[in-house]
Amino acid sequence: MRNDWRKFEREVEKICRSHDFETIRNLRFRDEEGWSEIDIVAKRFDITLCIDTKFYSERRYRVGQIKREAKKHFLRCKRYSKLTGNNAVPVIVPYIDDEIYSYQSCLIVPFPNFNNFLTEIYFYLSLFSYL
Repeated sequence: MRNDWRKFEREVEKICRSHDFETIRNLRFRDEEGWSEIDIVAKRFDITLCIDTKFYSERRYRVGQIKREAKKHFLRCKRYSKLTGNNAVPVIVPYIDDEIYSYQSCLIVPFPNFNNFLTEIYFYLSLFSYL
């Protein structure tokens, strides 16, 4: 997976599917603010996750970048929710764990923890007040 963000995106999607989520990759939508894209939309029962994958290198200053992306992703998911009527949960899945797990109502789930997050999804969604 090293140096290939497309493979990383597919791996995240594969994990979602292994937990019985239906997925759409690279979903593009348009609203009054213009075009936007969500890396992966994963749906199962009453849960809709809008996932933004981040494959940053170890040398890059990631915490500030993750915070900026979380803010943008939250707004993107809010637009998606308004358009579809789904109550979408914004999730960022970074490849590297920077020990930041939530920022401005966006969940940040490091890739090594993503499988467990989906296994215990109801616990985590209630912990962060999404249920």
